[in-house]
Amino acid sequence: MALIATVAFVFGCGLTLAGLAGSLMEVWAGRRLGLRDPFVSPHHLARSLCLTALAGPFMLVNEVLCAVGEGRRQAGAAVAGTALAAIWVAATGTIVAELAFHAAALFS
Repeated sequence: MALIATVAFVFGCGLTLAGLAGSLMEVWAGRRLGLRDPFVSPHHLARSLCLTALAGPFMLVNEVLCAVGEGRRQAGAAVAGTALAAIWVAATGTIVAELAFHAAALFS
């Protein structure tokens, strides 16, 4: 049971970070979040890596949903993209939770 709670906590941490970052980026740019300019650019590599690390799962899901909606991909691609985004959210959540635990230990 503790394992399920830990996985849910880590997933929630990653989902919260990605959601907040993605929403702020959409408000900032005034465009739908995606793996294209102004969010991802070969001219601003460091910024692109940071933005993708923070909100990459939502960028991926938005791109997959657009591709399926336009008929460029099948529904199986949506399932695979969503599964990859879920793994990405869990990995991001693991890093966020670990940093939070280290920060709490420093200040206690």
